[in-house]
Amino acid sequence: MTILVIIFFLSLLVGQLGGMTIAPGVTIYIHDFVLCILLLVGFINTYKKNKFVRPALLVPIVSFILVGVVSLLVNYSRFQPDQIGQSALYLLRWSAYAGLYLLIVQKIVSAPMLFAGLFGFGTTLSFFGLVQYVLYPELRNVSYLGWDPHYYRLFSTLFDPNFVGILIVITFFLGIYMWRKMPRKTLVLAQGVNVLALYLTYSRSSYLAFVVGVLSLILFHKKWKWLMLLAIFMFAIVVIPKPGGKTLLLTRIDSSIARLGNWQESVGIIGRSPFIGNGFNTLRFIRVPTASDSTSHALAGVDSSILFLLATTGIIGMVVYGWIFLSIIRLHGTVFGGLLYSVLAALFVHSLFTNSLFYPWVMIWLWVFVGAGELVIFDT
Repeated sequence: MTILVIIFFLSLLVGQLGGMTIAPGVTIYIHDFVLCILLLVGFINTYKKNKFVRPALLVPIVSFILVGVVSLLVNYSRFQPDQIGQSALYLLRWSAYAGLYLLIVQKIVSAPMLFAGLFGFGTTLSFFGLVQYVLYPELRNVSYLGWDPHYYRLFSTLFDPNFVGILIVITFFLGIYMWRKMPRKTLVLAQGVNVLALYLTYSRSSYLAFVVGVLSLILFHKKWKWLMLLAIFMFAIVVIPKPGGKTLLLTRIDSSIARLGNWQESVGIIGRSPFIGNGFNTLRFIRVPTASDSTSHALAGVDSSILFLLATTGIIGMVVYGWIFLSIIRLHGTVFGGLLYSVLAALFVHSLFTNSLFYPWVMIWLWVFVGAGELVIFDT
């Protein structure tokens, strides 16, 4: 199992380069194939040992899956059967990623290995991003494939500086937790790579997530001297020249206007079915009925995880999803207080501006983190 887990972490680094479109709007990644094998082998071994450990989050996870199924059934008549089937694949992927947490709790590998894997994945993603920034600083030549140009921004193998940014942020906080668990020089170098990579994303939502996460750490540990380091980071963001010109300024408004338009559209979609939503995830067919002819990578998303939840599963889905996170806080808060609060605070703030809570690599990072944390809690 250890080798399979290592292969899985490595497959995550391939990012969008390993994506394969099997149908219009449906992309399967290399890590999805590896995850299927990992889940199959892992649960078969667990069954043979006849030692199934009941995960603490089992009930809220199953509840959310049921809400997702009901949301699709209630809205079945509004869509074509193939559209319902395609939408259901999003729920299947969410269930598979949650299944990773269920498997980890079965003690397939140790918690230290999982934490090291998460930190190694995030830091290597940062390193790949630095190499990309030097050798391939924009995506304008593949705009015809539906990608934003991201002129002189770090987007690594995920092709999106915002999602790379939040992964770097939560990896940085995990690095602080691992301060006594890794060689100091190695950790300092890795954290330096992460901070530099974060800066070069020029992602305002990621900057804000980082600031809020650090503030939560300062408040939790009462380390007021850290405010000076935070001030230096913020000062650097403002004064260091931006090679991409006005498109990288903090005060740029084009993306802000586009995001406001997306929010307004999302509110209108929510109003059509506020209690159970429009189906998880039918947004591609609601927003653009002829989406099969489009190359956009954003048709099935919303620029806010909260709005995405409300649009797809309604108030009921948002409540159940909130139950999952409240359960995480109750379970992990006493052991991983500072780390957990900084990670969740950063994710929450970031998810207000992008749909980061439902981005595949973020979901995987969080489920592995929660599963590894549960191993630590029940082993102490």
